[in-house]
Amino acid sequence: MPEPLLQVTKQPFLSRSVEGPLRYQTTDVQLLMPLIAFPSNDITRTALTKLLEAIIATQTTEAKLQIFKEVSRAPLVLAQIADKQLLEPINPFESIRLATFPIFRQNLISDQSLLTSTTFDTLSPIIFTLPQDEQVLEMSLEEVVSTMYPSWFTECVNLLWFMYDLDTGNKTGIRDQATLSKIKTEWLDPIMNRVGEWKREAEGGEGEARVGFVIQRLVDALERARQTIGR
Repeated sequence: MPEPLLQVTKQPFLSRSVEGPLRYQTTDVQLLMPLIAFPSNDITRTALTKLLEAIIATQTTEAKLQIFKEVSRAPLVLAQIADKQLLEPINPFESIRLATFPIFRQNLISDQSLLTSTTFDTLSPIIFTLPQDEQVLEMSLEEVVSTMYPSWFTECVNLLWFMYDLDTGNKTGIRDQATLSKIKTEWLDPIMNRVGEWKREAEGGEGEARVGFVIQRLVDALERARQTIGR
């Protein structure tokens, strides 16, 4: 079953087959979420993620933005999961939140009408802001590596670099000095300072090699972002 399903996602008719009224697309996404979050194997996860990408690709620019965060004026949210959006903390599927980033990046490339101040202003409170419900930066190394946050921060920082690099015309406002200063002061610098402490702790021999790898990925993403937006 998984292999045929994977082959289906490669077929050109898929993008046509997932078209239809938005209410049907909402049901499709609701059904896909737990299947992607808890797949029977990696091939199935890949196939279902490709199907999700295909559903998103058929939507209008406004609907695509609704996928990642509800816009208050929108009557219906495509990626609604029992009133929970893909990227928001109330989404119970952490793996889905992380898997959303490459889908979002691909949509920014293929549909640059998403490069707007509305997109940036809508997603910034989720992506470029420290979590409000958990004091992540106060966690010990052992505590934080047992959560999704090292991977979450890595994806968020990579998206900051990606949007800044892609949006050379500053259509989103991401290159505004006031915006960058706020992001650096309230988000990037606090993460970088704490990650430096976690890295030293990991290098001190506490924890396994995987821990050091996870933290180093975040360190690399932070350094690249700082070098890019600081130039």
